[in-house]
Amino acid sequence: MDALKKLLLWAAGLIIVLIIIGIMFDLFDRTRETTDNAGKQIDDMNDKLAHAVYTRYTGDDISGSEVLSAISNFWDSQDIFVSVEINGSTTYYVYNDANLTTLLTDSEMASRLAEAKKPVSTKYINPRTVFLGTLVEGPNGGVIGIKYVAQ
Repeated sequence: MDALKKLLLWAAGLIIVLIIIGIMFDLFDRTRETTDNAGKQIDDMNDKLAHAVYTRYTGDDISGSEVLSAISNFWDSQDIFVSVEINGSTTYYVYNDANLTTLLTDSEMASRLAEAKKPVSTKYINPRTVFLGTLVEGPNGGVIGIKYVAQ
């Protein structure tokens, strides 16, 4: 009889341990789902914050003076290219092209900005001209440039 009691107590203890383990696995699964969702929300917020730096320079009604300001600001940071299309002709600033392969030298950048500020130049960015500014994203979804098209 003593052996039977010990066996029953041992079995009951084993069942209780298995129930506790089951509860722990269930809690782990619920926590993992919550953590995954929170991680996705944090990633989304990071993407929005990363784009926020650039979105103030984009939209339907960007003035030429804002375009010039964007060119200067992004030349300082050298993070992205800026392209400006006027009458079908595109000029790149900060980088030599949309592939971010060649950073412009200080003298090249100064020369392009000087042309952009000369009213007689075909590359003149009139401060009162309205531009459409759009973000250009790379293959990984990060912003690699801003494209301006005179309207």
